[in-house]
Amino acid sequence: MYNKFQLITIVTVLLLFPKINYSQAPNLGTAASFVLFTADGAFTNTGESNVTGDIGTNLGLFTGFPPGLVNGQIHVADSTSMQAAADVITAYDFLTATVCDSNIGLILGNNQILTPHVYCLGGGGGATLSDTLYLDAQGDANALFIFKVDGALVTTKFSNIILINSASLDNVYWQINGALEVADSSIFKGTILANGAINLLLNSSLEGRGLSRAGAINTYTINATLVSPSPLPISLLYFNGLNEQSYNSFSWSTSTEI
Repeated sequence: MYNKFQLITIVTVLLLFPKINYSQAPNLGTAASFVLFTADGAFTNTGESNVTGDIGTNLGLFTGFPPGLVNGQIHVADSTSMQAAADVITAYDFLTATVCDSNIGLILGNNQILTPHVYCLGGGGGATLSDTLYLDAQGDANALFIFKVDGALVTTKFSNIILINSASLDNVYWQINGALEVADSSIFKGTILANGAINLLLNSSLEGRGLSRAGAINTYTINATLVSPSPLPISLLYFNGLNEQSYNSFSWSTSTEI
């Protein structure tokens, strides 16, 4: 009877919470409010860029706003940038310790469809994103995509990242052990944690965050929009089951963190 009761309890929990996400994303801390930020490097904008979210540098020259427009705050060598710099480094190190479960070589895109995994690519020589990359969450809005690039990452002109089947922008992370270059008229999506420069070229777009632990940020008439955080998955506070004679009763409590 007890084993039957255990089975009923397990099945009930799985039915109530079918898509609990056990993958872990890095905690961005103060850096979460920045759409573009470098812990150590110059920040230079050229042209009439439009940026939504905080921007800044903790160590380096900051120029180009105006003519660039910012819907957010600018932090340069202040207490906020100091804390953000520390948080970027912590988040980068967290991803360094995250173990890959899939290796995909040097090329991304060309209408490739990827499902949630921790991907390693580059092999020290960097990687290229061409044409279109599809990220397929398979109906799970909490699905996590992590890309760990060993070396620089460059995109080709007009490249794009498209999220499908409930994939969420704030669950896409790129750790780049080198520089990132987003080519002219390309669209890049997700949170970037780079160990090098971030270069967003003419008329390119970033939907997410571009955070560098050590490298310049250069933008050329771009659009950059901070990812909007989505509610975290339901948390199970407690689950109680009681077996009395021939009856089973269950009680539970949940919370949703925002």
